[in-house]
Amino acid sequence: KKWGEEEGLYIYGAYRAIPPRETLKLLRSGEGWTDHYEYPEKVRAALEIVTEEAIELALSDAEVCGGNTIVIGAGLSAFDPPQDYAEFDFPYTKRLVDACTNAGYNVTLHLDGPWANKFKWLQQFDPDHFIFHFDKKTDMVSLQKLKKLKQTFN
Repeated sequence: KKWGEEEGLYIYGAYRAIPPRETLKLLRSGEGWTDHYEYPEKVRAALEIVTEEAIELALSDAEVCGGNTIVIGAGLSAFDPPQDYAEFDFPYTKRLVDACTNAGYNVTLHLDGPWANKFKWLQQFDPDHFIFHFDKKTDMVSLQKLKKLKQTFN
């Protein structure tokens, strides 16, 4: 661990966080995909609670697991329309990521699915403490247009 930190490597603990909106979707099964259309204020209120819990859990588990990097896994949000992602996913995921980087951790955002239509939000993450891990479903040609983007691929 000490050698890796001296070399500037990302040292992974055993913890993987889940973006807040994805947690709600998993808890609500199929209904979690449409709740924000019928009950937007209730979804926002739930996201506030889930975001704070996700931050607390990510930081406490990362401390116990060791390492300097937290992996946040996202996949369900890839299929959200961009306007839904902008309002109900990104702000809460960004708060989770920012809390982790502000606490001194690097973050790897593992993204399953097609994310090309979300690049304008993804490039807002701090490139000095952040790395993207995309699978093969993301348009890598479009991805190359982003500046200051550290990335790995499956």
